[in-house]
Formats: sequence, C-alpha cells, structure tokens
Amino acid sequence: MIEIESDSELLKFITGGIPFTKIQIEERLQKLIADEQSMGETGVWAAEMKNSQEFVGWFMLRKFRFDHHELGFLLPKRHWCRGFATEVSQAIVDHAFKKLNLEKIVAISEPANQASIKVLEKIGMKYCKMISINNAISKKDVDLQFFEIAQA
Repeated sequence: MIEIESDSELLKFITGGIPFTKIQIEERLQKLIADEQSMGETGVWAAEMKNSQEFVGWFMLRKFRFDHHELGFLLPKRHWCRGFATEVSQAIVDHAFKKLNLEKIVAISEPANQASIKVLEKIGMKYCKMISINNAISKKDVDLQFFEIAQA
C-alpha cells in the first residue's frame, strides 16, 4: 500500500496527485481491517500473484458513496498494461452477480483516466452520466464519469 498510495503520479486521478504519508496509509489500512467484518463478502482486498504472492494492487467492491456497490482498483506502475485490473475486476463483478446476487455495480473515473475507463468498458460497464463530487483529499470538486453494469 505504501508503494501505491505514496506515488503522486499514480494518485493523479484519485487524490489530485496528493500522496498519503506513511502514517496516513497505516491508519487507512487499520480502518479497512477494522471495517472488514461489517462488509461481509464485499470490501477492499489486496490481490496477489498466485505463485509468488507478489502484491498486484488493491481492489474494492463496497457501498459507501452511492446507492449501489462501487467497483474500484489501484495498481502499482509495474503491473500496468498486464491485464490484471481487467481480470480481477471481472472476477469481482462475476462474484457480485452470481454469488452475492447484487442488482447493479457502479464505478467512477476521471475522463482523462483512459486506462481505467478501458478496463471498465472491457468488463461490460456502460457510461451513464457525468457527476461532480468533492474530493475529500484535494478538497476540490471534480467531474467524474459514472459507469454501471446491471445483472443480466
């Protein structure tokens, strides 16, 4: 988590490029661990390579901003363009619909974040509208593309 959440380039579309300090990252991780029990089979997960347990990135499926569960992901640069975001996100969507019987999943992305948008489109998410939210880290309003996918 320190590798990705302290990288300002990586956080460009999430925090406006404002990196987290090591203490903030540790506090965020402790909160995620504490909240884990209450999230059931949803939450935030670290993905690892099957054979080496190398950290691939974090992925989430949780309900906290919208009426439906939100999909999100963040990967270190060394794992960009390798298909991991698509593979894990698709597995999460499949799990959400087949096992959790969720009705719909949503996701957001800055319009300039074409790599994330491509992942969302590959897994079947459709652009719905532009929304504006206040970024809690940068304290600025940001316009985001809102995507969703519904259970077939």
